[in-house]
Amino acid sequence: MVERLVIDPVTRITGGLRVEANVTNNRITEAYLAGTTVRGVELILAGRDPREAWALTQRICGSCSVAHGIAAVRAVEHALDYSISSSSQLIEGLLGNRGSWWLGC
Repeated sequence: MVERLVIDPVTRITGGLRVEANVTNNRITEAYLAGTTVRGVELILAGRDPREAWALTQRICGSCSVAHGIAAVRAVEHALDYSISSSSQLIEGLLGNRGSWWLGC
C-alpha cells in the first residue's frame, strides 16, 4: 500500500519548503521537494565566469554559506562534465567537504 506524506511548510531560516513523499512498507519510494523562496542567484551568475560561482553563492545565506559554495562548485563541475582527481576526492573527504551531511541547510 502506498501512502502519501505531505509536510508543508518545512520552515527554514528564510522561505519555506514543501515535501511530498510516497511511502511503501515504511520506506520512502519517491520524494518531491518544492522551495518557495527565489533568491535570484541564477540571474546574478548569468554571463559571469563560472569560477566566480562559489564566491557569490556562498553569500546568499548567513548560516549555510559553505554548503551553498560547495553546491555551486559541484554544479559547475557537473555542467562542465568535469571529474575531480582521486587525490582531490581524498582531500575533500578528509576535510568533510564532500559529505552529504554538509549540504543540508
